[in-house]
Amino acid sequence: MLIIVSMKLIPGVFAHFYHYTFGKYSARKASNLSIFFIFGVEALPALIFATLNLIFCALSYTSLDLSNEIFLWAIAGLLIALGVAFFFFYFRRSSGTELFISRRNASNFIKKIKLVKNHSDAFVLGFVSGIPELLFTLPLYLVVIVSVTKNFLIIMPCSLILTLFILITISPLFFIYAYFRNGNNLANFLRLRIKNKTFFRFFVPILYFVLAILIIISRVVF
Repeated sequence: MLIIVSMKLIPGVFAHFYHYTFGKYSARKASNLSIFFIFGVEALPALIFATLNLIFCALSYTSLDLSNEIFLWAIAGLLIALGVAFFFFYFRRSSGTELFISRRNASNFIKKIKLVKNHSDAFVLGFVSGIPELLFTLPLYLVVIVSVTKNFLIIMPCSLILTLFILITISPLFFIYAYFRNGNNLANFLRLRIKNKTFFRFFVPILYFVLAILIIISRVVF
């Protein structure tokens, strides 16, 4: 959850989105469009969890064992590789906070932001803004769904746990919304991101490594 909260692409797109919509439309319409953007962001992990749940339901009729040593080492190795990749490639080598996505994709996001006119446009933009980061987050959703279904189902319904998980992981968007509503602007937001860039560049890989170690040594996830 901390790793997903620390990702920067969706908050960056949302900050630019709110900046442009607030300048183009009334405060009320900008707020309404922002809500539908957030709905779109929520829809992507919800779809992923639903898809993974269907896959695991199908696998339950096979002899595949998710607690197998090979599977555990494969997941842990993938998490370590993602931690290394995040450190070296997530942020581009520059004084700003440009991310790993291509400059063409970054420009496309800006163009789509400027073309948003209604709720459906905002929803779709929110949904697609999380797709490039699936490279870093999809294995985490796999860990979450396996962990929840195996270890926490007795304590709380699976759907409720996953809903809380999604709400917490999108919490940065609510903070950004409040940040702008309190008189801050896009320039303030970007300066804050630059200031915290080094911290997240080290913090997120450490979280990947810790999760990998827990999976192998303690098996608290699987």
